Amino acid sequence: MKDIMSIFTVVFLLGLAGATVDRKLDFTFEEVFSSLPQHGKLWVQQRSFHGEGLRCIFSEKVLLVGQEYVFYKYHKSGEKLVRVTAHGQIYKKQMKKGLKSAMNVRVKELPILTYILQYWDKNELCGVITFLNSSGQKECELHSRVRVRKHFKNCLVRYRRHCQNGKYKEYLIDNEKCEISGP
Repeated sequence: MKDIMSIFTVVFLLGLAGATVDRKLDFTFEEVFSSLPQHGKLWVQQRSFHGEGLRCIFSEKVLLVGQEYVFYKYHKSGEKLVRVTAHGQIYKKQMKKGLKSAMNVRVKELPILTYILQYWDKNELCGVITFLNSSGQKECELHSRVRVRKHFKNCLVRYRRHCQNGKYKEYLIDNEKCEISGP
């Protein structure tokens, strides 16, 4: 009887440990943003929407306090660098396959967009973010901490898993000649 109780206890504890691991988030927006220095940048390398002719798309960290994230969103329009202030509220969202890090982003009077951090690779310093557009269709972006595009093996696999080639067009963003002044 003692052996049966010991086996039951071990099985129960392993099951409990497994349930805890399943609920842990892989990476969170807080971890990604807190690893950025003040004025650190995340560059959009690729996306599934509005990409033709766009270049120099990135966000710059302004402030992270708890779950509140303030950042600038940039893109080049012609030769002019356009900057918009964005405010993010970070939280955990229950998805079909468990919890994901999410962020409601507000830019001026535009509707709030909910971004989901699907994947972040701490070695390649890149990640995949998805959101639903105004038509309710999922869109994808591949972000990285490096400006100039390189081969993001793991991130590209995850990106294509969320926005498959046959269904989505892939827009590569040109960030090579982005003269950015300031810190």
